[in-house]
Amino acid sequence: VYQYASSYAGTNPLSVNGVGFGSTTSSTSTDATKTGTSTADGNGKIIFSFTRESHHVHFSGLDLEVATTQAIITQALGLASRWQAYGGSYGTPTASYGDGLCFVDG
Repeated sequence: VYQYASSYAGTNPLSVNGVGFGSTTSSTSTDATKTGTSTADGNGKIIFSFTRESHHVHFSGLDLEVATTQAIITQALGLASRWQAYGGSYGTPTASYGDGLCFVDG
């Protein structure tokens, strides 16, 4: 969670999916104010709730990563109909999949 505040900074409690994550304090820093892990509910939702105790609650950004429970398998991506990889700094096209997700890179 990121909470930049050029003015009116404050400290407020944060909960994620109803579980308390302690308090966060906004400031002029661009560093994260809170990190942790949580699991989405059955509908794929993660709910972030701030309880306003100071004059303002600032919310600037959120950085999410997908945690996998299975190994990710990466393989060269086959290109059909005479398509060719651009190459250069883009690298070789690959497809990675696992845990119900597919990532295409390159």
